[in-house]
Amino acid sequence: MLRREEIKDLLAGYGMTTARVIGWAGAGKDLPGPAEIAVDINAPTDLTGGDLAKIDREVGALVGLEVVVVVQRPGEGTVLPGEKIKFTKAGTAMFCRPDAKGRLRWGKP
Repeated sequence: MLRREEIKDLLAGYGMTTARVIGWAGAGKDLPGPAEIAVDINAPTDLTGGDLAKIDREVGALVGLEVVVVVQRPGEGTVLPGEKIKFTKAGTAMFCRPDAKGRLRWGKP
């Protein structure tokens, strides 16, 4: 990613970690539309939609592309189709996946 450390530092200032490129840009394709960067937020935050739009513009200015920052809680990026996810009060991700007999079971990833 262009200017990786600068982007990581910018996002860290907003409490965001584990930045990764997703969508068309993450697949190495050249399509119209904004590039998407998924980030984790590990703690409750008071960021608003306006704050996220500002972050999108700041990251976009660094890389010279239109960018959308997609906020995820840790673990959300690993949910597969048909799975469910919930978070404990401690913030731990729990997944609901079928076992060998097809019964749905909650467990850690």
